[in-house]
Amino acid sequence: GTLDAVVFLDALSSQQAGRHGLADIVVDMALMSEGEARRLWAEVLGYPACAFGQLHLNEQLYYRVGPFFWWLHRLLPVQDGRLAAAAATHPKLVEWLAAAMETQPAFVAELPRKLELAARQSGMDLDPEQLLMDALCDRGILRPEQLARARATRSLITDPISKWLLLQKLVTEEQLNQAFREMCYLPGATQWRPEEVQRLAPLLPPGFASETGCYCLEESQAAVRLGLAQLPAAETVRQIYDRLAGCSLFFQALTHEQSRQLRTLLAGR
Repeated sequence: GTLDAVVFLDALSSQQAGRHGLADIVVDMALMSEGEARRLWAEVLGYPACAFGQLHLNEQLYYRVGPFFWWLHRLLPVQDGRLAAAAATHPKLVEWLAAAMETQPAFVAELPRKLELAARQSGMDLDPEQLLMDALCDRGILRPEQLARARATRSLITDPISKWLLLQKLVTEEQLNQAFREMCYLPGATQWRPEEVQRLAPLLPPGFASETGCYCLEESQAAVRLGLAQLPAAETVRQIYDRLAGCSLFFQALTHEQSRQLRTLLAGR
């Protein structure tokens, strides 16, 4: 049956207090069975509910498109050529995937936590910050001893490791951006209209764009294209999805110069 208002608000409060989506919360609160929640989530996303008893990672496609890409868009390539989706898919994301896969992607809806669990059980529990540090080391920007120090520091700080690296003057913003673009496998950001960027700026909290390097570039019928100039922390990604709940998202990579232009544009608002 339909959740009454009080129970729904309680579930919504649990979502805001924790790190899980509403679809997972209603299961945790025993308001719905997992199967019922999945079917409802499938209706929301507009895809068939995932009918696999257990998800098996399609490793070839996972690495071909890029681990960070899947993680960021809350997708996972699984058996039978299907893509398990825990979020709405942006039309341009679908187009880009079709070109990358050389076939039209077939999506099935899965609960967000089940997707995370499947990735973890496959040994693909993504650590974006580690990928970034490895990319910096591969480029010769971080020396092995600096990499070891950065790894040891991660457990002691709450800020993203990229911010710590900047404060320690071990890297520049441009070097971080280059390493991020190499490891993220995101398509490069396409053109945007300045007036559209300014119109969309209030979608994210004040100062969020300049702090995180994430900018809303375009929106049409609740499909939002975003540009990323740096590695987002997991909490940043969660905030973006929470803030843009009900929208389909497509992330693209910004160059350092594009990021500078956007920062200047919004500073003049």
